[in-house]
Amino acid sequence: MDAPETLARPADDGAWIRDAARATVGEARLYLTTLLLVCFRPRRFVEVWTGGGRRMNPFAFVATSAALSTFATECFVRRAGIGGSGSLAFDLAHAIGPYLCLACTGVLAHGVFRLARSARRLPGSLAIALFAGGGPALLMTLFIVGTGLLLAITRGYVPKQSFLQNIPGGLRAPFLLTIYGLGVWQYVLLGRAMHLLHRVRWVWSVLAILLPAVLLAVFFGFVHRVLGVGAFGWLHASWWRGGIDFYL
Repeated sequence: MDAPETLARPADDGAWIRDAARATVGEARLYLTTLLLVCFRPRRFVEVWTGGGRRMNPFAFVATSAALSTFATECFVRRAGIGGSGSLAFDLAHAIGPYLCLACTGVLAHGVFRLARSARRLPGSLAIALFAGGGPALLMTLFIVGTGLLLAITRGYVPKQSFLQNIPGGLRAPFLLTIYGLGVWQYVLLGRAMHLLHRVRWVWSVLAILLPAVLLAVFFGFVHRVLGVGAFGWLHASWWRGGIDFYL
């Protein structure tokens, strides 16, 4: 009689759960580290990005930021009783608008850096722009949504009024100053990171950010006011007989 075969040891069916949890924690840690470096230590961030170490993919970074901002916005919309747009394209445009705006600024800025004889290629400029947008833009969205949630919880939110009208009169000026401050901050961060990447004179770095920002603001101001298309988080400016609009 043949000897009985040795039974194979059963596979660990729960290994994939541990592997998934480990990978998720690792990606979350990498995202938070990248976010902090982008927002508060741009020099160190550029060193990490150009040094070839472990770094997050720019599109993954922006996608994560957009997902977080969308989730926070949805929480506010539901708590405040604001009706949704009913359009997936509309909601998607609002989610990616701020990040796409910074990306376009970075692409146009690259042309100016090329005039300054920078040897860096376009993908590098685009990556820095996506990172610079994915960090401060997320913080700005969280600040706005957090303010809205606080209003909805403590005072009640009136959907028929504008967001600014729901803010108590004495707090509107500080709120607007904070919003515009965050908007300027994200462009300062973009300019500094671009400057560290391209290693050109400061005058070129300032011009590379200001010129595209102004051109895009005027263009999308025209699209918003004349064609009636939503702003979707884009920097835009427009003028007409009654005055001037400028939005971050």
